[in-house]
Amino acid sequence: MGRTQGQSRMAGNTLSIYFGTETGNSRWVAEAIANMSAARSVPATVQDLVNISAEQLSRDSDPALVIISTWNRGKPPFFARRFYADIEAGKTAMNTLRFAVIALGDEHYEHFCACGRNLDMLLEKLGGKRWMPRIELGTDFRSNLAQYEQQLWKHFDKLS
Repeated sequence: MGRTQGQSRMAGNTLSIYFGTETGNSRWVAEAIANMSAARSVPATVQDLVNISAEQLSRDSDPALVIISTWNRGKPPFFARRFYADIEAGKTAMNTLRFAVIALGDEHYEHFCACGRNLDMLLEKLGGKRWMPRIELGTDFRSNLAQYEQQLWKHFDKLS
């Protein structure tokens, strides 16, 4: 994935956006938020979790936003399974990580957003510092994302 750049109002705060997706929905949300960042002159990076390890995430000094969908009874998307297993193993401290999670799922299923909920808890358990409460989006995520935009930037702005 590419990098969206601009002049940040907050020196040094780039938003690191990570996504785990099966059908492209989490990627769509990640790219939409990167576009919002560009409109606010906040630099953002976007990366697929298939290319990231727990160790790499732990070294991210910028605020991290992890967007992940839920599949098959609460499981991570296929391409994010290695990353998720790495986090679940609990061997990597996240003491310097500032994170937030956006969970995607189908609200009609028993395990709605379970993967994102679990990831959110695991990152905190490993020492990560949550900078925004978890957001859970259902099947109408495209239309509902806009209602969370103000919340996202309100919390992000407090990080400076």
